[in-house]
Amino acid sequence: MRNFIVFLCSLLPLIVSAQTGPVSGSLMNPNISVIGDLRGIYTDNVNRKLNFQFEEAEISFISSIDPYAKADIFVSYGRTPEGEYAAELEEAFVTTLSLPLDLRVKAGRFRLSLGRLNTVHPHALPFTDLPASSTAFFGEEGLIDDAVSVSWLIPNPFDFYQEIELEVANGPAESPLFARPEAGYPGTGG
Repeated sequence: MRNFIVFLCSLLPLIVSAQTGPVSGSLMNPNISVIGDLRGIYTDNVNRKLNFQFEEAEISFISSIDPYAKADIFVSYGRTPEGEYAAELEEAFVTTLSLPLDLRVKAGRFRLSLGRLNTVHPHALPFTDLPASSTAFFGEEGLIDDAVSVSWLIPNPFDFYQEIELEVANGPAESPLFARPEAGYPGTGG
């Protein structure tokens, strides 16, 4: 997995440099950011303790491929449910920027546009934990899947945002929303 991530990161400058015409220096460099999630707890029992726990670090690479498309790659390094630390490819997708009729196509692995919170990364939320209803339907990390999305920003004379979006996804197995019921569950015939 690590070799695959390094390979993807090394391809971004090559893809950008394959453009025709002059390329500026800022276009050759992807936007790279690192965001960490470090949590602390203070207990005031007999022995006062201050404990810190590293939850996750996320590295994002965002770069223009050409004037008509951009690539986004998000890699996270954090604790697994077993308590070990591991890196995983969270999202990797390509988005078109200027198709006819103001259409936009996004393809790859990304957060599906279902609900207002699912498209936002957990570290960007104004609270530390997702609401119980969101976690129950989409899981701890949200609804992320390999998918294709086509969206159209509706032009209107009233100057407000309206968008129609169609997404086709496989339905991630780790999401409780798409989990298959066990045998003996009502409605399964078992």
